[in-house]
Amino acid sequence: PIFFMAIFMLILNVYFVKIFNISMADFFANIILLEIAKHFNNIFVIIFVIFLVNFIWYNGVNGYNIVFPVVNILTFVNLSLNVENFIYNKDYTNVFVPGFLETFVFLGGVGSTIGLSFLMIFSKNSEIKRHGEMSLIPSLFNINEPVMFGVPIVKNKIFLIPFFLMPIINACVAFYLIKMGYISYPIAFLPFWIP
Repeated sequence: PIFFMAIFMLILNVYFVKIFNISMADFFANIILLEIAKHFNNIFVIIFVIFLVNFIWYNGVNGYNIVFPVVNILTFVNLSLNVENFIYNKDYTNVFVPGFLETFVFLGGVGSTIGLSFLMIFSKNSEIKRHGEMSLIPSLFNINEPVMFGVPIVKNKIFLIPFFLMPIINACVAFYLIKMGYISYPIAFLPFWIP
């Protein structure tokens, strides 16, 4: 089946080039993705992505791994445009690039749980204190599964509002600080586990 699918796509691409004078890959990469990426770089899209990731996480599934295979396609387009602007000494235009959420929004992991990990260390309850001590180091590397499932935050109505609200506040503050020039525009990709 893979062989026949490859042959079919090859034939389809030949006809696509004859009709439109552009390959299917160039069409999707240079026309469709660039047009979508232009509208992808605003605070409302960022808030929607954060809400979607947190909603899926709150229900016990890794929302980052579900949402970001799609989101990263567009954020990498934004990053490549920033790098191109850097090379040609033009003004940067894109804030929502790979690493923006991990660097500025999801501090300590999804839901910005590093503060919770830190505060649990000072708890009088020995179990919570021990859990805070064990989850603080992973939180420094944006790994918060010990907090998500150990506290737990998943399906916990007490943590619902801060779990959804803190990343949105972080995103708004970071977005506007970058737009106002207090933080430089990103031109490099940092993996999520970089502290």
